[in-house]
Amino acid sequence: MIGVGKIKQYTNVLDKPLSKGKQEVSLSAFAFLFSELVQYNQTQVDNIGELERRLEDAGYAVGARVLELLCHREKGMGTQYLCLLSKCWLYVFSFELVIVNKLVGNMPIWLLLKA
Repeated sequence: MIGVGKIKQYTNVLDKPLSKGKQEVSLSAFAFLFSELVQYNQTQVDNIGELERRLEDAGYAVGARVLELLCHREKGMGTQYLCLLSKCWLYVFSFELVIVNKLVGNMPIWLLLKA
C-alpha cells in the first residue's frame, strides 16, 4: 500500500504538537498579527486608557492559554513554578532563562537573566 505508515495517535488534543515543522513563528508574521491586534483595538476605543486595558486583557488571555498548555505537557512538574517559568520563557521568547535567588538583608530577590 502506498502512503501507509505509522501514525502517532494522540489521546488528547492538547498532547498534539502545535505545528508540524519548526516550533517557531517568523518575526514578520508575529509583528503583522500584533500590528493587526493593536489597530483593531484602536478602532474600538475612545481613549488610551481603554486601549491599554484591552491590550492587557488580550495579552493575559494568550499568556494564560500558553501557561495552561505548558502545565498540561509538563505533567510531573507539580508546583515547581520556577522550572515552569523557565520553560514558559523559552517557549515564548526562544532563549533560555537563568533564575538566580539573592538574599538582600532578609528579603529574597529573584533575578531573571538571559542565559
